[in-house]
Amino acid sequence: MNRRDFLRLVAAAPVWSVLPVWSRQEKPAFGRTLLLLELNGGNDGINTLIPYRESTYYRQRPKLALPVDQVLQLNEQTGMHPALESLMPLWDAGEMAWIQGLGYPQPNRSHFRSIAIWDSASASDEVRSEGWLSPVVKASPLRDERLLDGIVIGRNSGPLAGEGMRVISLSDSETFLRRAASVKPIYKKSGNPALQHILQVQREIGHAAAALRERLTAQTHSIVDRFPSSRFGRELALAARLIISGVDVPVIKVSQIGYDTHSHQSAKHRRLLTELAQGLAAFRSVLSDSGDWNRTLVMSYGEFGRRVAENASAGTDHGTAAPYFVLGGVVKPGLFGEAPSLTSLDGGDLRFTVDFRRYYGTVISKWFDVSGTDIAGESHDSLNFLL
Repeated sequence: MNRRDFLRLVAAAPVWSVLPVWSRQEKPAFGRTLLLLELNGGNDGINTLIPYRESTYYRQRPKLALPVDQVLQLNEQTGMHPALESLMPLWDAGEMAWIQGLGYPQPNRSHFRSIAIWDSASASDEVRSEGWLSPVVKASPLRDERLLDGIVIGRNSGPLAGEGMRVISLSDSETFLRRAASVKPIYKKSGNPALQHILQVQREIGHAAAALRERLTAQTHSIVDRFPSSRFGRELALAARLIISGVDVPVIKVSQIGYDTHSHQSAKHRRLLTELAQGLAAFRSVLSDSGDWNRTLVMSYGEFGRRVAENASAGTDHGTAAPYFVLGGVVKPGLFGEAPSLTSLDGGDLRFTVDFRRYYGTVISKWFDVSGTDIAGESHDSLNFLL
């Protein structure tokens, strides 16, 4: 690998630490994968999980409110946006749960700051550089048997940030795979420690690139056509290919962008939710076919929700609390947490009813089987949405 090859490969897949050498192996019997799904931009939770029986909803949103007869009713008070129709089979099968009213005290309405809070599980007045999942992954007794600590497909490695984390970011997966095919191993050594470190990184990237390419190109291409052709659909398809091919990694992260709907929200939101639901339905279908669905958990999150009232541009502005969902064969179905009041507001914003760190704590204790629910140095009671 020459210098130009190395730099191109790093640009396609930044590496935060030296990677272990990957070898050909069968799917690990112990492998479980958490698929983190970031809804980037601040999804309008009120028009996603809809309080369709509340008159305040229609009064505050004369243009954006969904008619009762269009709502996918989950119970007598709450339903989903009709664009999420592709997820109804998961709800009916008991493989979907909603956690309502997620947020935190003293909410921040900045995209950058609020997602940093969610990524690190910090307080609103605290800055942490380590992602909330990093100590969990590093403490796992299975870590030495795994190839990587995480793979980020797209953007923002925040939940997996931290010193010593073995994470690859596939910011451009097709470019990565194409360039990986031309990478040749390097065996040079140097007496200069700094140069020797660079050479070692080059060697490990070469090994990782070759192994990743081999796995992704083996018998999994046909599933791509089952996903939406959008960027998000391609990211989900790649995540599914990684899981099916046996790349043993505890966390894969994808993002869907576009939820900052300040104007003309109705059509944009419907398009995004349709893409979301169809992509996740395809993800569940291909993993069910491969026998991997019950060892996969989908966990959605984002920086904040939207304000209760629509604005003058037929959109919604940055808000606070929002609902998020989990999907999987080990999910306890239903609605968890209390739905925020649409009338008892904090300056026009929803008051959160569930601290988002309880959401994280449940995944840590139930999915990763880590005793205790201390997150960022604090204890948070877990919820009950996982078996």
